Amino acid sequence: MYLPLGTYSPEIKLGLVSASRNCFPRSLSEERTARVLAGCRQAGIEPFVPQGPSQIIETKDHAIEAARQFKAAGCDAVVYYLGNFSPEIEDAYFIKLFDGPVMLIAAAEESGASLLEKRGDALCGLLSAALAVSKRGLAGRVHLPEFPVVSAEEAVREIAHFIKVARVVKGIRNATVGLFGPRPRDFETCNYNLASVNSIGIEVEELGLFDLQNEVKRIKDKKEETETIKEDMKREVPSIPDDEFAGRLSVYERAIKNFRDQLKLSGAASQCWSEQEFSLRHVPCFINGRMAQGGFPIACENDCYSLIAELLGQYASDATVGILDINHSIPKDLHASLKDYTIRDMVGMFHCGNASTKLLKNPEMKYQVIMKRMMEPDTQADITRGTIEG
Repeated sequence: MYLPLGTYSPEIKLGLVSASRNCFPRSLSEERTARVLAGCRQAGIEPFVPQGPSQIIETKDHAIEAARQFKAAGCDAVVYYLGNFSPEIEDAYFIKLFDGPVMLIAAAEESGASLLEKRGDALCGLLSAALAVSKRGLAGRVHLPEFPVVSAEEAVREIAHFIKVARVVKGIRNATVGLFGPRPRDFETCNYNLASVNSIGIEVEELGLFDLQNEVKRIKDKKEETETIKEDMKREVPSIPDDEFAGRLSVYERAIKNFRDQLKLSGAASQCWSEQEFSLRHVPCFINGRMAQGGFPIACENDCYSLIAELLGQYASDATVGILDINHSIPKDLHASLKDYTIRDMVGMFHCGNASTKLLKNPEMKYQVIMKRMMEPDTQADITRGTIEG
């Protein structure tokens, strides 16, 4: 989703509606719903509730009216709370009408003392509702928690979690990613499938490294577009080698931002290994981390799947993200503190110098060791500079 820099996830307007089966007292669902809403308010959650009889769904007319009100209010997602057994046909009908994500939860019985007179049987209703949803092919839009039969307090916790789920769904369904490829020819493992990416709602802008090169060339001497960026970089990482190199990085960041704004991108992936260093004379790692810190993750090696993973993590956490590779096995003699752990249960994780400085202690600008070995074996590091380590 195209978001202002410094924003990590979309806003969610949440709705909540309850249900009641006609052979159970509607008042039981009303009482239980009131306790859930009171808990939500205490937690700072203010869901929109339909006005009138449709706030408790018993009939198809209620389902139609509730869905209409949610759409009119601009709700992105709805909590569907079974206050008692609930009418499974109407449950599924509502979910069919409301085309956003829906969480199904059901009221737990409160007390043994009230089990005879005020039992709701919402567990049984939930089983029926889930089957009705599945039979109609709607299960892909329904979030069913691991433990969906809940007290009022547990309902509030599940609702808070569902808001995160809804942020991910909204963000991904409205995402457009820019891929500055192609992926390096000998990096076959993570080649992406466009149809699979499109199938979850993500649009793809296929670009090339030459597009970045041309944009860098166009703005290279326009200091008014890059000077502020350069000074900000130098404040963030005083170990940037020199002013000239900071200039290379600032032009590249400006170019990335231009593509972001022109194409309304949510994130990007660029081919770093092993052409960018020769053409643009730096590695992109520091810029990737800076952009991720602003809510615009950039993955390496035109790796679309890793970029999507970063977007998922960002939308869910509402915070900047970094990505690590499952990289190497752990030597038995690495550290004494590992002696009580089974080596086969551990793995070494690796990042390529592209994390945000906010995620590191004592960040410093370095160079990419493997690339220097290949590209600058007999000289001081120059075009392989630009990683962040800490």
